[in-house]
Amino acid sequence: MLQVIAAIIYITVLCWLWGQMLLNTINLYMNHQNSTPVIDVEFSCLTGLSFIGIVLQVLCLFMPLGGWGIHLLFALPPLLFYFSNRHLPNVFINAIRHRFSALNITGWGFFIAGSLFVLAIHPWYVINPDTTGYHAPIIEWTLHYGTVPGIANLNGRLGFNSSWFILSAFFKFDFTGTSALTFINAVVLIWVISYTANVLNKQLRKQSGIIVVTIILIAFIFGIYTMIYQAASSASPDFMICIFLWSAFLLLLNTDLKRKYALESEMALIILAFAVTLKISAAPAILLLPLIYKKIPSTSSFKKILFISIPIILSLGAFLARNIIISGYPLFPSTMFNWFNVDWKFSPQLAKEIEIYITAFAKAGSVEWEGYKDITNLKFSEWSLLWWSALTFMEKLFFLSVLVSISFLLLNIKKIFASKTLGWITIVCLISSILWMTKVPALRFSQAYLLPLILISAWLMFDRFKSLIPKRYPNIAVIILILFIGGYSIYRFYTYFDAVNIVRPYGTINSPGSFINCNGIYIFIPQNPNGCGSNPLPCAYNSCETFEPRGPGIADGFRSKK
Repeated sequence: MLQVIAAIIYITVLCWLWGQMLLNTINLYMNHQNSTPVIDVEFSCLTGLSFIGIVLQVLCLFMPLGGWGIHLLFALPPLLFYFSNRHLPNVFINAIRHRFSALNITGWGFFIAGSLFVLAIHPWYVINPDTTGYHAPIIEWTLHYGTVPGIANLNGRLGFNSSWFILSAFFKFDFTGTSALTFINAVVLIWVISYTANVLNKQLRKQSGIIVVTIILIAFIFGIYTMIYQAASSASPDFMICIFLWSAFLLLLNTDLKRKYALESEMALIILAFAVTLKISAAPAILLLPLIYKKIPSTSSFKKILFISIPIILSLGAFLARNIIISGYPLFPSTMFNWFNVDWKFSPQLAKEIEIYITAFAKAGSVEWEGYKDITNLKFSEWSLLWWSALTFMEKLFFLSVLVSISFLLLNIKKIFASKTLGWITIVCLISSILWMTKVPALRFSQAYLLPLILISAWLMFDRFKSLIPKRYPNIAVIILILFIGGYSIYRFYTYFDAVNIVRPYGTINSPGSFINCNGIYIFIPQNPNGCGSNPLPCAYNSCETFEPRGPGIADGFRSKK
C-alpha cells in the first residue's frame, strides 16, 4: 500500500505538471487572451496523462519502455518547468487545497471510503483471467521489447492492442523491482473518487438535480463488477474508457456553464485523442470532433484544424501502426483494411473465428472456445435468455435503467437539444450504444455510453419530479452508499490483505510451466490456460505447433507456420 500511495503522489504531480505545460503551450498557440487555468486538478492530471500516453504510443514503436532512463526523459521537462516558474508551486498547492478544504463530513466520508476501497483491492493478487492471459504479457512485451512483429501468432489475444497497456508498462516502475502491475489504475481511480467527492459535497448543499445524478453514478460504478472493482483488481481498460470519455463530456459541458473560457475544449480533445485508442469500442466518440471544433475559440480556422489534427493523427496513427506490427491488421481481430502484405500476418481465418467468438462470448456471458459456434447459431430469443441470466442483479438494474432512460430521452428530445452540447453528446452516446450492443452485446463494451444516458435522463426527470422527493432522501442515500463502500473496504482489508501488502502489491500469480526449444528460441509454456501472466517471454499456449520465429532473436518476431 505504501508503494501505491507513493505512486499516487508521483504520478499525480508528474501528470499535473505535464498538463500545465501543455495548456500553457496551447494557450500561446491559440492566442487565448482571457483563458484561465481549470480549477479541477483532476482534469489537468488527466490531460497530462493523455499527452504522456500519446507520446509513449509513438515511442514504443521504436523502443522498449522499461528502465529508469525513459522516466528521466519524462521527468526532466516538467521539473525544469516547475523550477522556472516561481508561481507554479503555489498554483498546485492551492489547487489541492481548494479540492479538500471545502469538503464537509459527507465529502470526506466518501473520499476516505472510496480511497480505502481502491487501496484494499489493488494490492491483492491479480487473478482476472484476461489480465493473466494477455494483459500482463502485453505489458511485459512493451516493457522489454517495445512493439514486436507478429506476437499475435504466439497467442491470438496478444493482438488485442490497447494504449492503456502502454501506460501500465511505463508506470510499472520495473527498475524498482516491484511486482505490481497496475499502479496507474489505482492513481486514476483516486482522481475519480476525489472529483466525485467534491461534486457530492457541493451538490448536497444545493439539493439540485446533479446530486441525484451523482448518487446514481456512485451506485453503479461501485456496484457493477466491470467498473471500479475490475479496474482496481486488474489491468482491464474497460472502466478507463469510461473515465476518459466522461471527462471529455464534462469538459465540453463546462464550456456552456462557465462564464470564462478555460481551455476545456482543448483538454477534451487531448483526452479524447488518447481515449479512442484505449479500445476499439471507444472509437465512435470521435464523432465529438465537430463539436470540439465549434467550441474552440480562435480567429483562424486553419489553426483549429491543425490543432485538432495533430493529436488525433499521432494517437490513431501510432495505434494502427502498432496493430499492424503485432498482427498484420490495423483493427485486429477484424480483417477490415487488409492491405498489408507482411510475412508475420495472423491467419485471416483464425482472426475471423476470434471475432465471432468475442460476439458469442458477449451473447452467452461466458463460453469455451470449443462451444462458441453453438452460440452463434442461436436465435435472438434463445441467446438473449442466456445473456440475461448471466447478468448480475446490478447489471440487470443497469440495463433496465438504460431502457427507461432511452424512452424518456426520446420523449424529451427538444429539451435535450436546448443545449446543443448536451444534445450532441446524447446523440453520440445513443449511436455508440446501439452500434456496440448489436455487434458485441456485453455491457462492459458499451457502459461508457450507456451510463451517461441514464444520468442525463435522471437529471431531466429530477427537474420534473423534484417536488416529490423529500430533501432528506439524497442525504440518506449518500450515507448508505458510504457505509456500503466503507464496509466492503473493511471486509477486504480483513480477508484479502496481508502484512506484505502494507508495503507493496502482489501482482499476478505466475503459473508453473516448462520451456521448449523453438528453432533456437526458448518458449515458456504455462500449465494453466491463462497462465502467461508475468512469466518469462516469449510465452505461448502451444508447443511451437502453429508459429515459428522470424529470425534468431526474440525481437525479430514470429509468424504463422505455413
